[in-house]
Amino acid sequence: MIFNTPTTKDEMYDTLKQIFYFYRIRREGWENMELKPLELDPMTFEEKSNEELLSLAEKEVSVQKVKDILALKTSLKTDIAVKTALVLKKQALLIDATNSVEKSYAKVIADYTEWANKRGMGTSDIVVKQLNDYRLQKDGEISTVTAKYNAEIEGLQGELTLLNERLEQADDYFNDVYEQAKAVKLEELKAGQDNVKREVFKYNNALSEKIQRYDNTILEAKANMEVKYLQIDENLISKDQLIERGYYNDVINCVCGYYDTLTPINAYNDLLGESTLSIYLDEYYQNVVYVFKCKAEDSL
Repeated sequence: MIFNTPTTKDEMYDTLKQIFYFYRIRREGWENMELKPLELDPMTFEEKSNEELLSLAEKEVSVQKVKDILALKTSLKTDIAVKTALVLKKQALLIDATNSVEKSYAKVIADYTEWANKRGMGTSDIVVKQLNDYRLQKDGEISTVTAKYNAEIEGLQGELTLLNERLEQADDYFNDVYEQAKAVKLEELKAGQDNVKREVFKYNNALSEKIQRYDNTILEAKANMEVKYLQIDENLISKDQLIERGYYNDVINCVCGYYDTLTPINAYNDLLGESTLSIYLDEYYQNVVYVFKCKAEDSL
């Protein structure tokens, strides 16, 4: 006999009943056993969206970014304070050096003028020329000292300009670095979530299998009793005869035909809840469950 391939669960059970009656000649009067299910809570997992993971990555990276920016600004402000103090010190040294030259030549000129006046040479050409030479020497030394300190001051002011520019740009200094860090952190969070998702899936699968094994312990007794009831006649059908006649082949084709219309994960999860199928599949029920478990894991 050819049985239809079901496309809905109701059609699957209708077809299984037809196969069961066709091969096993089910007797009337069988009363199903009432089962008490094993209650175990599965592990829940709320998967975060890419936007939520990105927000977490930004928060983690931004904390370090704020710390680094603060450290950079503190370091720059310290350098600016040090350089500013050096500029003020150089300016003070310039004034002191200039005053020292002025005082030194003022004494030399005063002493020479006094010497010349005592000898009645105060307005002579020689004295005037010497005094001019002293003034030129003074101006030359002042120019030299001024040039030296001004060069040092300008160098420090140039460094201050660069430091102030870096201070103004400090908030943007780490942007590129932390955009890369954010991308790396996002990938780490994704990988972590995927790992947790796999572990939860494995745990819940093991839990479902435990519940299913518990239910099947009772179902096995029920199935054995039902089979014995159905075989209480002179034409007892053995399991080998059922295999030879094609009973299990038709039952497996019927069950797989329906569950192949679902996604592997949905099919596997639904199979675990359909413990009644073990009545029709006998020990082949576990084989069918295992096939769809493998399909579900391969689809992840």
